[in-house]
Amino acid sequence: MKRLLLIIYLLFYLAGCTPHSVNGVYRPSAGTFRHTYIKEFPVNKATKQEVLDFVGTPDKTHIYDGIEYLTFITENDPTWHVEYSYLVKDGIVVDVKVISQTPIFGNEIYQHSRMNK
Repeated sequence: MKRLLLIIYLLFYLAGCTPHSVNGVYRPSAGTFRHTYIKEFPVNKATKQEVLDFVGTPDKTHIYDGIEYLTFITENDPTWHVEYSYLVKDGIVVDVKVISQTPIFGNEIYQHSRMNK
């Protein structure tokens, strides 16, 4: 019985594990706590290639004022929209921003540079 419970526990534990890079970059999901993800993201350490390898292909990209924006939409329906933007300069992620539009919390913007001063 103990063995069965241990196996069940390990299966649930492994199901929650997300592949991540050496610097801790991983793809956020619908269940990711936005504030924690942004606060703990390895800004000025993570590379653009890490983001592409571990987060995937961006839904949108653009360059503004020498900074490349890689934007990933994790949730997109008429009432629930969440997008993560990784700001890249010279191949290094210099900031991360999340825009969240939900019926519960309304419009929210989280940004690493504002949270970690």
